[in-house]
Amino acid sequence: MRIICLIDSLGSGGAQRQMAYLAVLLKQAGHDVRLLKYHPLDFFEPFVVSKGVRVDTLNGLSPLKRICAVRAYIRNACPDAVIAFLSTPSLLAELSGLPRRRFKIIVSERSLDIRGPTLSTYRRLLFHALAEHVVANSCSQADFICRTAPWLARKTTTILNCVDLDEFSPTKCCDPNTTPENRFLVLASLSKWKNPVALVQALALLAKRRPDLEWSVDWYGSKLLRDRGALPYSAFSETDAAIRGAGFESRFHLHDPSPVAAKLYGGAHAVILPSLFEGCPNVLCEAFACGLPVLASRVGDIPRLVENGVNGFLFDPHSSQDMSRAIERFCDLPREHRVAMGRANRGKAEKLFSFTRFLGEYEALLTA
Repeated sequence: MRIICLIDSLGSGGAQRQMAYLAVLLKQAGHDVRLLKYHPLDFFEPFVVSKGVRVDTLNGLSPLKRICAVRAYIRNACPDAVIAFLSTPSLLAELSGLPRRRFKIIVSERSLDIRGPTLSTYRRLLFHALAEHVVANSCSQADFICRTAPWLARKTTTILNCVDLDEFSPTKCCDPNTTPENRFLVLASLSKWKNPVALVQALALLAKRRPDLEWSVDWYGSKLLRDRGALPYSAFSETDAAIRGAGFESRFHLHDPSPVAAKLYGGAHAVILPSLFEGCPNVLCEAFACGLPVLASRVGDIPRLVENGVNGFLFDPHSSQDMSRAIERFCDLPREHRVAMGRANRGKAEKLFSFTRFLGEYEALLTA
């Protein structure tokens, strides 16, 4: 089957990682796969190309010219199917099918509509009527689509993210008996939606309440994002100022994204996800695969995956106090409880996030 995978870029984001995985898995399954992008970011491109997938880029085009260029590319390639990730690529795929087409279109919903339906939401969902299948990567977003656009219910399905279970696997993680410091890992862009300042505030509360606890945080993620309506790099500046204000310069470290994320998990006792909203975050899948407990916001699909006190702890991301209490509860856990949490998460990862499951569910849509 000839398949075009369409996405904005191959930057370091979660959707881009999943598209890279999907293109490679389809190629390895014997399909003729091309990946088309229209921004030059190429974090995952070496991985995709190394696996024999052709990558083409349409750079420097205005929105109108991009519509025309993507349409011409798809029409000239004569694919059997186009799989698009993210809103704009999905719209481009849908427009490329007008007025007639011989290829199947599979679009995706990879964000969580936390503000409820808006005019732009209805417009986006109306165009999905042009696709054969609408894939949400979280049950929460699939439920939202079916409530908001009941005409899409029959064509909407949930396919959870996947993770490389060989690359992300349990290692010799920090042993609390030899490393009294609790090492926490965060893998997320420095955006206000990822809630970094609230995490600093939660740790400040913890430091006042429990000065006996030793801990450190390593946050890996892009510092160059611009929050809508804010000055460039505002989240980084605010987070850095909060860290300095709390006197945490030696305990809370901000790093650029790492191309070897799998190695980072081996140096952590637990992963923290303080986000204000999430669907099915990649970092949760990876943490589970690595056998690490997860401390996470009670949002999106996370409560479906993290059972409070069993394989991690949940908290209200709008309450630094609640976040602080969750971190404290983890710090007070005996070693055997932490090990049991990690073992439970690895089991969940093998069941829910395998390549075999991910590929099989997409191939079922391609042949439906």
